[in-house]
Amino acid sequence: MILESCTINYYKTSHEFCRRK
Repeated sequence: MILESCTINYYKTSHEFCRRK
């Protein structure tokens, strides 16, 4: 599931980094 806070591109690039934020 893609995080609402992150965008599809960002999620694909590094969902882990996004989750950290």
